[in-house]
Amino acid sequence: MVDGDTAPSGQPTRRHGVPRIQRWQVDLVTQMTGLLDCMSEETIKFCHFCSSPLENRPIEGRIRRYCPRCRIPIYENPVPAACTVVIDHRGRLLLVKRRVPPKQGMWCLPGGFIECGETPEQAAVRELKEETGLDGRIHHLIGVTTSPGSLYAAILVIAYLVTRFSGRVIAGDDADDAAFFPQAELPDIAFESHQSFIRIYYSTLDLPKQLPDNYG
Repeated sequence: MVDGDTAPSGQPTRRHGVPRIQRWQVDLVTQMTGLLDCMSEETIKFCHFCSSPLENRPIEGRIRRYCPRCRIPIYENPVPAACTVVIDHRGRLLLVKRRVPPKQGMWCLPGGFIECGETPEQAAVRELKEETGLDGRIHHLIGVTTSPGSLYAAILVIAYLVTRFSGRVIAGDDADDAAFFPQAELPDIAFESHQSFIRIYYSTLDLPKQLPDNYG
């Protein structure tokens, strides 16, 4: 009989009078530890529906927030956002410098959260207009990924390629600056998800180019 086995009575087996820890108990403790490690101050504490305090319970194979009054789990899902990889006729990439945290002062792709009532494509071109002053037309989807956030546990990020646009580049909204960069002169990018989309775009070119060392 190995650790995790139970006696015929269904009780945990003992060694020297100490109950042996069963496998499911180990898994649960491990999962709880991981959850507590990743929890932030932004983790929801009260029920959306009745405002009662929430508690943690194992549900559907995961530790979830649970409302004992409503008797339902409160699901925490990634918040959707959209961004654009904008390329001009010289092959340069459009980036914006963040005016606000997180990553204030660093460069990233134009983008932001998707509003209720709009599609990801509409959100992408809206954010492009707000942050750079450009009216863009989406060429195709580049990719979708999830990324940890500072305000939310996770963000679902959708990226689109834009090669046709009009207007003049003027930084606005959350952007302190906006500019086109040649591939060889790209600055450090604020978010890993944006780095990934940039790599995906350049990997699809007919003539692959070498990315700077900071994109390894």
